[in-house]
Amino acid sequence: IKTIKSLGYKIKNSNSHSLIIGKEELNSFTSVAASHIENLLKSNKNIRIINSAMTIPGRYELIEKNYPKYYQDVGINEEHAISKASGMALNNKKIIIPIYSTFLQRTYDEIHHDVARIKLPILFLIDRAEIANQDGDTHHGIYDVGMIKSIPNTILCEPSNEYELKTLIDLGIKNEINPFFIRFANLKPVISSKKYPIKIGDWIKVHDINSKIVIVSYGNSINEIKKLFGTKVDIINAIFLTNYDDRKIIKLLVQYEKIIFYERIFDSGTIYKDVLRIFYTNHIYGKNISGLSFKKLEIGHGDLEEINKREHMSMNDLGKLINR
Repeated sequence: IKTIKSLGYKIKNSNSHSLIIGKEELNSFTSVAASHIENLLKSNKNIRIINSAMTIPGRYELIEKNYPKYYQDVGINEEHAISKASGMALNNKKIIIPIYSTFLQRTYDEIHHDVARIKLPILFLIDRAEIANQDGDTHHGIYDVGMIKSIPNTILCEPSNEYELKTLIDLGIKNEINPFFIRFANLKPVISSKKYPIKIGDWIKVHDINSKIVIVSYGNSINEIKKLFGTKVDIINAIFLTNYDDRKIIKLLVQYEKIIFYERIFDSGTIYKDVLRIFYTNHIYGKNISGLSFKKLEIGHGDLEEINKREHMSMNDLGKLINR
């Protein structure tokens, strides 16, 4: 059965691509990921990609055209995509699932029972993480972190630049146990000339001026923070939101007088809460630790700048916390 939407709507039928894409950032994390996977397919014919009706906005048109045997779009059926991926992974195929953060929520049961429980090394590319800009309130990608962290045997990370994205995809392809999740926003990634090794669980100090204040963040926020506050603070890039070594986290953070976490996700899933637990269980008290994250369950419509300002998540709010 094939269905065609919006029959009779002349504008849609004459220019469907631009209407489906909407406000897509050119050369975004999304397009970089798709391009890198296409390059991997040239030498790795064990890869299989399962998409759920996001071929065009996910920038997988060329892969669908050039590698039809390795690519499947199952339509708006995310639950089926995960179950199908599980079966193929059990037959030793390397499965990649590109999926929007908001649509990932539909697949909780399948990820838990059909993937994580049996430790299948499926690679998930979580697109439209953080604020969805003009896609609307239903598409904000701020809940996936808490959801994934509630499922055992999961690996979750977020790149801050193009190099990290490609490196994490390579790491996810090589990974042989447990589902591997890479999340990224619909933003243009910074092009980094620096190359550095990345291992599962890594947090990396990316800016060190021997400050008594450190900001811990991840994703594109790292670059904004460095640009605006690089003369005042040290910066730690918490690339992995799971699988980190508590002892290494303590060693990284305990030297600072003030520790600030900046995370564009819903509050309950933050690594800020994780570090509070780590410090408490290791009897580390008296530290000045604070965190900025989204506190409301529903944060409404708007672009990134508007929402950050309204929800007290702007760089100005972070500056006030640094200077307090």
